[in-house]
Amino acid sequence: SQSEPKVTTPGIITGPATGDGSSEHRPSQTGSVDGRELARKIDEAMASLSTYKQVIEKQLENQSGEYASKTDVIIDQSDPKNVKIKSVSRDAGLESESIMIGDTGYLKDSSGAWHKQDVPPAPEVKEPGAKFGSLLLQAMSVEPAGSETINGIGTKKYALKMADGTAEIYVDSQNRLVRSVVTISADGGMSDNRMTYGDFNAPVTIEAPKV
Repeated sequence: SQSEPKVTTPGIITGPATGDGSSEHRPSQTGSVDGRELARKIDEAMASLSTYKQVIEKQLENQSGEYASKTDVIIDQSDPKNVKIKSVSRDAGLESESIMIGDTGYLKDSSGAWHKQDVPPAPEVKEPGAKFGSLLLQAMSVEPAGSETINGIGTKKYALKMADGTAEIYVDSQNRLVRSVVTISADGGMSDNRMTYGDFNAPVTIEAPKV
């Protein structure tokens, strides 16, 4: 029998979190900005939102060529015990759509039919700041880098020095994360990963599709 497609939960954090609350391997930080405190403030601000939109863009260039993908994600966390997520991904000319309602996932296949699947809950992120501010926790240094308006939102820009590259984050006046950018150059190639957030507390409707 034909197996059902797997539901992939869209990423909604700016970088890998420890997940177990451990800060044992966090680097010592230099710079004029307390990255850990800023990460904590960002997590608190993002957790206070009822809804928001996230756009995930990835670009990779190496000797084999170029690769790009984009995912639009809408998150409704007005009920923390039943978070709803809708995502549409465009990858190599192909489009995929998925919906998460709590621990239940739905994935639309190429024929337009929806498939239902239970999805294990994501590991609990216990470390303060590690959900949205994980880049700041991993940074070797954090420095202010001016200001910038992104999609009509005024932000403060911070430059981060990472162990294997550089990163930038953009935070608005309410400590909400508006954008994060991670750039890594290695082995003759370059990767650029950016996440942009907006539509804070905008009305959204995410419902389970018919299967």
